[in-house]
Amino acid sequence: MRKTENKIYNGDIVAGSLLIQESRKVAALLLEKTNPDEWHKAIVVDNILQKRSPASAIRQARLINNRLTRMDKDLWQLIRDGSSEIASQALLAASIKHSRLVGDFLDTILRHHWQTLEATP
Repeated sequence: MRKTENKIYNGDIVAGSLLIQESRKVAALLLEKTNPDEWHKAIVVDNILQKRSPASAIRQARLINNRLTRMDKDLWQLIRDGSSEIASQALLAASIKHSRLVGDFLDTILRHHWQTLEATP
C-alpha cells in the first residue's frame, strides 16, 4: 500500500478514550511549559499516568499531547481545572480536532439520529 501525503484520517483514534484523568495531568505539564527532560521524568520515571510500562505511558502521553496541542492554553486550563463535565466536553472538542474520523463519525451518526427523531406530520 502506498503512503499518501494527503491523509484524511488519523489512526490514533484506537489508542484511547477521552482519558480525562491522564489528560488533566498532561494539561498541567503543558501549562507548566515542561521541557523535554522534565516531560520524560514525569511520564516515564514518575509514571504520573500510572501505566504498566514506560512504552504505554509514552504512547498515551503522546496521544494526549497531540490532542491538546491543537487547542489553546485556555482549553488546557479547562481540562486541568474544570469539572468532570467541562473537562469531558473540552477533551471531546480536542479529540474531534485531532481526528477527523471522530468528527465525521459524530456528524454522520448525530445527523442521522436527529433526522430520524423528527416528528412526522
